[in-house]
Amino acid sequence: LATVNDILDLRKIENESLSLVRATVPFGRLVSRSLESLMVRTQQKGVELIINPGETSLFSDCDPRRMERVILNIVGNAVKFTPEEGRILVNVTRDMTNQGCIRFEVRDTGIGIPPEALERVTQRYFTVGNQPGGSGLGLAIVKEIVALHGGSIGIQSPVPGEDGGTLVTVCLPSVAPPVILVAEADEKIGSQIGEQLTKAGYQVIRSNEDEDVGQLGEL
Repeated sequence: LATVNDILDLRKIENESLSLVRATVPFGRLVSRSLESLMVRTQQKGVELIINPGETSLFSDCDPRRMERVILNIVGNAVKFTPEEGRILVNVTRDMTNQGCIRFEVRDTGIGIPPEALERVTQRYFTVGNQPGGSGLGLAIVKEIVALHGGSIGIQSPVPGEDGGTLVTVCLPSVAPPVILVAEADEKIGSQIGEQLTKAGYQVIRSNEDEDVGQLGEL
């Protein structure tokens, strides 16, 4: 089903008919929730999966369903090509080299990618070695979806400073955290709601704070 969806989306991209259903989402949380489905698989294989969701204030204006596919395709590849007792490290950080961007990194201790294949792994239907279960579409659709979001993808193998493994980096534009107005007559409940939203990375304004409500118009 995933392969069929990839083919259909690639055809829509060719026809310029693929529309993104965007939402402003906390990117680190999107990554963590997307990878929950891979936890059992990594445990069964004996691979350690470490997820660092980064700052809660890192938000992206993206299509969550299609961005989840990007995340699963990249990390799924890392799981597939990382042997038992290997490790996969997923990081979400603020991109220090590109202001206003989120950096999503997947670093593994797997078998790596041959140098001659490195520039071709994002081409459609291209597979490395003997992969009876691979369609060669995973990274191709990743590249296209990331480009539609105004981002970029980079692949390095071996991992810089290491003898092996692969490092996949996706850079996406970031947006300011949404502003949420909390209107609650009970001050205690309103404070609790505000605290939870603030911890989740949102900007919070209380309705009973006249000064802050005035700032809402400015935001």
